Amino acid sequence: MKMSAMGASLSLWQKRLVTGAMGTAWVSGLALFLIKTLGQTPSEFGLQRHALETPLRAAHGGAMMLVLAAVGSVLAVHVRAGWDTGLRRRSAFFLMGVLILLVATGWGHYYVSHESFRPWIEWLHTGVGIGLAPLFWIHSRRRDPF
Repeated sequence: MKMSAMGASLSLWQKRLVTGAMGTAWVSGLALFLIKTLGQTPSEFGLQRHALETPLRAAHGGAMMLVLAAVGSVLAVHVRAGWDTGLRRRSAFFLMGVLILLVATGWGHYYVSHESFRPWIEWLHTGVGIGLAPLFWIHSRRRDPF
């Protein structure tokens, strides 16, 4: 059974959950990147972490749990209905791939033990994460640009 384009619309609570969770994750991730890049101070023992790094990391991880819940809440109806109607299919496919990449690289931050891979994973995660906000905006527009 094909769903209508109206069935692909998010309910108000889902819009708020997705926007709030993604916005919190994006802002906390950007702040974490800036603190790690610009906020370290030299000491006799080398560079010292900024005091906000740990709480920002916790906020970012907590926001990501909400992002995963939000994505799960839209998969059953929104993604399925959108797929059935063909609306914004390419941007949705790309967006879901980016989200999967972010989850994988976020996991890799903590669980990849080889030190030579960590900087690459961190830069990939950060670059893709910063680019995520424009992707959501593009996906929410009326026409699929790609």
